[in-house]
Amino acid sequence: FSHLSTVEREMSFRTEAGFYYMFFKIIVQAPSFAEGWHSLVNDTGTEYPAHINTLQRFNVYPEVILGAAFRTFRAYFRYRNQTRVYRQCYTINRGEGLSAVQSCAGPGELSIFYIHSIFLLAGLYAGVLLLFGWHLSGS
Repeated sequence: FSHLSTVEREMSFRTEAGFYYMFFKIIVQAPSFAEGWHSLVNDTGTEYPAHINTLQRFNVYPEVILGAAFRTFRAYFRYRNQTRVYRQCYTINRGEGLSAVQSCAGPGELSIFYIHSIFLLAGLYAGVLLLFGWHLSGS
């Protein structure tokens, strides 16, 4: 996964994963958080030609929170002028007849940050579920 280009990583998301990743990406790539929020509240691209509020329709609040976290994370490292720490890019030679592609790895890469965050949250949810089960069982 780390040796794929950004487009190839994004293409690897299937069905709902790609759908929800799109909303995370809208928040992150918007010029400002407010404009990203506005794009989600006034969406015409998801159910064209209908004009919908994707925050209410699809419950994408976790993606909005992750988008805000990524924007904060990126701003912090840019402020400290340490962009090479959180994102490292290199060229991958794919062999004869195939063109080389640039691949970036690290938590500063959108898809990698998203996947790591989703796995972290899934582990957290499983741990909380285990604690609730333990507490409710009394043993």
